[in-house]
Amino acid sequence: MLGAGPPPEGATRAAIGAGLDADWRPAKVLVLNGSARVDAWHDASLDPTVGASTDVRPTAHLGAELALGPIVLAAHGGALARPPNFAERFGSSGGSLPSPDLRTESAWTVDFGGRGALKKGPFTAELELSGFATWASDLIAFVLVGHNSVPKAMNIAEARIFGLEATAQARLYGARFRAS
Repeated sequence: MLGAGPPPEGATRAAIGAGLDADWRPAKVLVLNGSARVDAWHDASLDPTVGASTDVRPTAHLGAELALGPIVLAAHGGALARPPNFAERFGSSGGSLPSPDLRTESAWTVDFGGRGALKKGPFTAELELSGFATWASDLIAFVLVGHNSVPKAMNIAEARIFGLEATAQARLYGARFRAS
């Protein structure tokens, strides 16, 4: 691919992270869970036009599941972050142009739903319904630039993503039927 050279001289990334996951069952029908993580990274280059960048980002999620007989309800929410990867920030030989000013992607996310099952003799039916929403900013996408259409990673504004998923399945005498 024309126009994409090697990464800048001396381009490096150092990263470190630590995390914790926990589950707690305060009652027989209730499970609470959470996770937390902090990541730090430092990018550097001998090329003064690229410079250095340091960032520290915490992420966390909380969730709960409640079992009500054959029905289970669940909800989760949290914050996440994704730094630009090495090729997005520094480019790659023959692949993409460097983008030294990329910002870290970040998002808030929630999901909620339920699942249930019914069994009568040889017949089993299961249904799952889930909804989700994400509020993301500084998303990273490759955009073709220049007359040679060389890819370059760029932050694109923000996104609001909402959805609903459903799955139903039934089993009868060894046959399984499924719809999503």
